Amino acid sequence: SRGRKRPFIVIVDAALLIETGSYKRYDKIVVVFCSPELQLARLVARDSLSPDEAALRIRRQMPILEKVKYGDYLIDTSGKYCDTQQQVKQVYLHLLADYEHWSLYIFHAAAAVV
Repeated sequence: SRGRKRPFIVIVDAALLIETGSYKRYDKIVVVFCSPELQLARLVARDSLSPDEAALRIRRQMPILEKVKYGDYLIDTSGKYCDTQQQVKQVYLHLLADYEHWSLYIFHAAAAVV
């Protein structure tokens, strides 16, 4: 309706958001993750790292099984792209529904290497 404010969603993409404690500044946390094997393969391909270098970088982060405990919403990118898209749409719809109760929503996608 006219004059009604539209939802204001801010997305912050930061791999170490939880590890640094910065997650406390946000109203909702979305943890985006994939299987450890896929995480390693994606990191090697994206950053042109050796498997050992990529594994070391991953080990420096909080284990994903710990990280997901901080998420209000979880998005698993291990499957098909269309599956990930559907999960993103569902999270977005939940955030919009929550907006009815909040005047401002700050949204974060905390991702390990995705």
